[in-house]
Amino acid sequence: MSKASSNAEIDELLGRLLDRAELSSHEKERLETLLVRAPELLDQFILTTSLVNDLQHIASLAVSAEGDPMLPGGAPKRAPRGALVRGIAVSVLTLAASVAVIVWSSGLFGQRAAPVSPPPASRTEFVATVVSQDNWDDSTTYPAGSRIPTGEFAIEQGVVQLQLDSGPNLFIEGRARLDLKSDSEAHLAFGKLVFRDDSGGDPFHLSTPWSEFVDLGTEYAVAVGDDDEEVHVFSGEVERSDVVAAGAPSVELLRDGQAKRYDKAGSASAEVMDSEPSKFVRSLGEASGGTADRIIASEAFDYTDPATMMENSANGGSGWSSCWRKNVPDMPGHNAKDMALRVEDGLFLGSAAQPPLSGSLGYVGHWLTHRELLEPIDLSSNRVLYLSFLYRPEGMWEDTENWVKVLFHNAGEGVIEHRIAIALDAGRGIIRGALCGARKQCPMPMSNGASYLVVAKLAFSTDNPDQLMIRVFQPEEPVSAHEPASWTVVTPVIHSNDSFRLMTLHFNCTHEQRIDEIRVATSWASVTRTWSSERD
Repeated sequence: MSKASSNAEIDELLGRLLDRAELSSHEKERLETLLVRAPELLDQFILTTSLVNDLQHIASLAVSAEGDPMLPGGAPKRAPRGALVRGIAVSVLTLAASVAVIVWSSGLFGQRAAPVSPPPASRTEFVATVVSQDNWDDSTTYPAGSRIPTGEFAIEQGVVQLQLDSGPNLFIEGRARLDLKSDSEAHLAFGKLVFRDDSGGDPFHLSTPWSEFVDLGTEYAVAVGDDDEEVHVFSGEVERSDVVAAGAPSVELLRDGQAKRYDKAGSASAEVMDSEPSKFVRSLGEASGGTADRIIASEAFDYTDPATMMENSANGGSGWSSCWRKNVPDMPGHNAKDMALRVEDGLFLGSAAQPPLSGSLGYVGHWLTHRELLEPIDLSSNRVLYLSFLYRPEGMWEDTENWVKVLFHNAGEGVIEHRIAIALDAGRGIIRGALCGARKQCPMPMSNGASYLVVAKLAFSTDNPDQLMIRVFQPEEPVSAHEPASWTVVTPVIHSNDSFRLMTLHFNCTHEQRIDEIRVATSWASVTRTWSSERD
């Protein structure tokens, strides 16, 4: 049956439902069959039912001159307003919900023609990060750096590398379906997966239809097919429990270099094999965020005239649609003698003999300066952005008003529910992150006079919530070419469709706070390349 004829048949069945407020058992089965065969038609079904419900509701609000609901012929009707509409709507929407459940739970992932559905918006517990991918069919939905929530993670083609929040890495090769239960447990229904743990953390539990695996400092691979599965151990040891045998599960230990094939009989019919690492994808060439050429905006404060910032003529860097503009009028506590620019005193990380790249921005007093981005930060998209800057505090734990904030917002929208903020509160020794009202703070791991690299990650999604993470690197701490599994500050998740074009630097300091080397980019490598101790 063609798609057009399927559409027409669904419309006809829906018309019968609206006319009679129910369908016969045969008609229900036919509707379910159509939607199972062509899940993309589910959107048409739900949209039509929603539209009809809205129109019926509008019709129910028509009233006579005396204020009574009207029947289609014009006669007043004394029954409760909208009762019939609610009855039909309940029947329609109940059937729509039941059909949706049937479509998505009817084993479609066992059929090659069925597409993988995106994760539902209600999933909010993130447990992993996309590190890299190769020819992955869902890379536009989940670009490198995206956060992955619990629940079903399925791919049709390609390979994707996930780093679990607990430390291990998973290389998942399509076609595969994985159920992420937490950052320490998952179930592989079918497909190929390589598990690698270099973190030395707690064991990870991986289950399949036939087995349960617990790693012991391991790299191993599992391939689950229709009738059997293989396990190949490349390093360390894996503890396997048989979940199909009758009675108590049998447990065996598989060591480096061993491989076995299991079928539905479990350990009783296990076949010893030669370990074949070449059968599996164990690494991907492009690390998280990939290359270091994805800068959206940058500012190194490379100016020769100290008055440039206060004269609203600072126009260095790239990716901006305006000069830096100071707040007008000056705020209470503004220090007119401080020009803010330290033209010959740039910041650098660590104690190595590395000359500063340029000047820096510092201030003592109360002052704001703004600059517009050429490319807005759009939270309604599937995207990951990174922000980095160098920061040097003074007056730690000495004053209550001694801080600097980096903000993304829009002119006239200063409320916290409509902005992104990274606040470095030296007076209270606290670093704060805020994403459209979702806030988190932690003790600031800093001391006076030292320079620190601050990196923020902004993960946005159309289907999943948004989140802000902040990482503070110590002066002598190595900066990896890959983004870390742990962060200094992680905000709660939030759904937002805000879009921001304005960056603001807000100083309120009794001691000089200094910022340098601001970068906004779409890759980790782009915001850390100068200080990275590793190279891709």
